[in-house]
Amino acid sequence: MKRFLRDIVLFIVLILGIAIVGDVIVSKGLRKTTIRQYAVWNDIYNGQNLDNDLVFIGASSCWAGFNPCVVDTILGISAYNLGIDGHPWLPCQPLRYHTYMRYAEKKPGVVVIVFDEGSFDRTGQPYEREQFFPYRWLDDSLVTEVSDCMELTFMDRYCPMWRYIGYREEIEHGIASFFGKQSFENDGLYKGHRGNEYDWDRASLNILDSVQLPFDTDAANSIVQFIMDRKAEGQTVVLVKVPIYHELQERFTNRTEMCVRYESVAKEAEVTLLDYWDHPIVQDSTYFYNSTHLNKCGANLISEKLAHDLDSLKVIKR
Repeated sequence: MKRFLRDIVLFIVLILGIAIVGDVIVSKGLRKTTIRQYAVWNDIYNGQNLDNDLVFIGASSCWAGFNPCVVDTILGISAYNLGIDGHPWLPCQPLRYHTYMRYAEKKPGVVVIVFDEGSFDRTGQPYEREQFFPYRWLDDSLVTEVSDCMELTFMDRYCPMWRYIGYREEIEHGIASFFGKQSFENDGLYKGHRGNEYDWDRASLNILDSVQLPFDTDAANSIVQFIMDRKAEGQTVVLVKVPIYHELQERFTNRTEMCVRYESVAKEAEVTLLDYWDHPIVQDSTYFYNSTHLNKCGANLISEKLAHDLDSLKVIKR
């Protein structure tokens, strides 16, 4: 009986040891990649690109739609895009900013909040929850913040490798990256941005007869409070409505109502709102890869427009 119990204990220790080693290899490997889900988090935790005068906050239309390098060139500053894919304002957009600020070399003088059709909402499903996996043992506060909305269980948080079960691609990428055998630059981000050159996807637009834009009061209040906090710290906040292809805008059933709400947030917080929903770019699908996302050409064009608008507003301190 004692031998049996000893064998069981040794087996458990062996499995746990393998799991710990595997967790270290996969997590460290993913923290070396520029893959979109991890690129910004990796810059933050690896201390890269943290000396910025301006940062963007938003969702996928933010990271795909605004090129920091264009803004840098025109304004002579350093900008960075903190856009996080698939997540409306609550809770991940402000969380990304606050995590960045814990490691930033300096406080950015300008914060640009990018509004899209779903900004005034909260995360309703654990989209791309794997993006938080590599940082479990590195920053417990981050994982704690997202545990509920990302459905991270007790086992996910405290059992090595458990959270990676079912994520074969992440395991493969992590191992390959750990041993330096794979480059991810073509699928990655630089300064939080990647200009996409996908073909125009009209199919996703054709299936939408009408669209009701979401509005969550808590999200709106959180945005206003976030702006007030930035202003109290001496930062300038500018709101931007990212271009959306005109045919989709025409299917917004509450477009007018939401425009008023965007404007009311800007008025309440006493900040500038740059509205690009009516910019000529929205009439031409050659600047989009789908109805809500600008392609590389469109992103560079609207980034140039934004840079000149910011210059006109005299919000950049040189």
